[in-house]
Amino acid sequence: MQKTQIHPTILQPFFESASNAADKGQAQWFTPPEWGRTLSRALNRYRPVIVDLTCGNGQLLESARSHSRLFGCDIQADSALRTPHSAFVQADLTVFYGLLAAVNWEADCFVLNPPWDLHWYRERLAPLATSTCLAVREAFAEHDGRLSRATIDSTAATLMIALDRMSHYGDGFLIANEATLQRLILGQDAPHGALARHVWAHLVVAGNLCMESKSKGKPASPDDFQTGILWFSRGHEAGLIATRGAEGCASHLKDAERFVERLREQRPRYRKGMETSDYHRTHDTESLWSAAAEEWARLSGVRSAECGVRSYHLWLEAGCIRTNLSLFDTASGRVSKDAAATLYELTDKQPMQLVIDRASRHALQTAAGPDSPWRVHPELTAAVAEALRQFEGERTPLAALPAIQRLGFLDEHDFITCRRDLAEFRAGGRYPLRSTTVLVKRQTEKRNLWGVLEEIELDGQELAFFITDANGKEQVFMEARLREPGVTVHVIKPGVRELARKIADADLTPCPIDYTVPELVNHFIIPDVPHAAVVFRQQYDANLQTLVEIENLVNA
Repeated sequence: MQKTQIHPTILQPFFESASNAADKGQAQWFTPPEWGRTLSRALNRYRPVIVDLTCGNGQLLESARSHSRLFGCDIQADSALRTPHSAFVQADLTVFYGLLAAVNWEADCFVLNPPWDLHWYRERLAPLATSTCLAVREAFAEHDGRLSRATIDSTAATLMIALDRMSHYGDGFLIANEATLQRLILGQDAPHGALARHVWAHLVVAGNLCMESKSKGKPASPDDFQTGILWFSRGHEAGLIATRGAEGCASHLKDAERFVERLREQRPRYRKGMETSDYHRTHDTESLWSAAAEEWARLSGVRSAECGVRSYHLWLEAGCIRTNLSLFDTASGRVSKDAAATLYELTDKQPMQLVIDRASRHALQTAAGPDSPWRVHPELTAAVAEALRQFEGERTPLAALPAIQRLGFLDEHDFITCRRDLAEFRAGGRYPLRSTTVLVKRQTEKRNLWGVLEEIELDGQELAFFITDANGKEQVFMEARLREPGVTVHVIKPGVRELARKIADADLTPCPIDYTVPELVNHFIIPDVPHAAVVFRQQYDANLQTLVEIENLVNA
């Protein structure tokens, strides 16, 4: 039994979880295994998963096991649950609950003996206010007059969390101070009385069943203390049916066993609502628990050696970009499918490879730039910045370019301005622009090894400019030579990966040429391209000064 001590390793998170932490300590009581086995007999026999949200040393979970996998959470680490058939998370429940809610985690069976009379901060339990369980929403909205409006009792809050995260087929029981249960849940005008709708059985035990007594099987009874046990179910909304209250409270383990046996034998009479009858009601309990546990480890700074850079969404490995999305990212909806697909497009690419094309460069800057929504390893951030710097240096012309040469830089623009009327294009108008490569096929003749002319087909790609006119129709601008006989131009249909396989005719759409490149240059304003003297002004001036000095030396 541990009541008031606080383990030194959890001082900070514990004081942050409850306003009265210093006065109450951990307020932790360990359930004797014989009581855990007895109380769990009233639960559904099918328990593939059992959860204790404040599991302590795990002995309550172990005593309730029935070919089950055990899931435990506790603010203090304990090795008792670290077995092949258990999953333990060292976490503050008031924070970890938010992660479970974010991924919509659910379970079918709960066994609970939460800390007694701790005043948890409501702000951390905010998802309870929007719970899909009406009773939880109503109960959370009410205020216990003993507490400040910023806090809530740990016993009532734990029951709310369990009901919120319980499937409609689920079962559970909760051990608490009977006086607390009466004041907050069962009594007349109890502030959290809405929860009682889901309570189907109630047992009062004389004394504290978590304290040893000289008489074996009989709880210690300091100052007429009483322990209360509630059996509850999400699918049960008929309220309390089976009870053994203060007048006939159990004074011995044998008394409790007789009451629980009656619950077991007449369970359909007492426990209403849906009930699981197989092992496959809640399919993803384990995976979503793992997702929340991984996110907790990241938030709390706990990273195992094998995680390494995988705590980041993006990092650099052997010169290539690696990507990783945790299960929490996708299960919580924090990352959409489209955002995930965009991220994975960067996988196995080199930064310099991505900066050449405008679309991939924009995707890279969005993903790994200063305002990135992802967690990016600093090494990758630096590599992207260097790739962009080198790219700008390579593509920047040494001197000002004429309009015909500036066409190669049009892929950086989404609009183009008309300067002279051309059909449906009006001077001064600003029109949508896109550029892409199209497939060009040429029919020609070539002599073979025997000197005989034979027809051959040459495939290649050419740059095409698509400008949308005032009527909303895209007009194609390409070189005039592509209008010659024997030349056909085709647009590759969206979604076809041309490098993955040979393009079939069914993947192509004819692309007629509406205007030539000279008409594009003569009728539209081709934006200027900054040259080296502008982009690298400081370096340019330094080089220019060096040339002047060399000239002066030569002349001298």
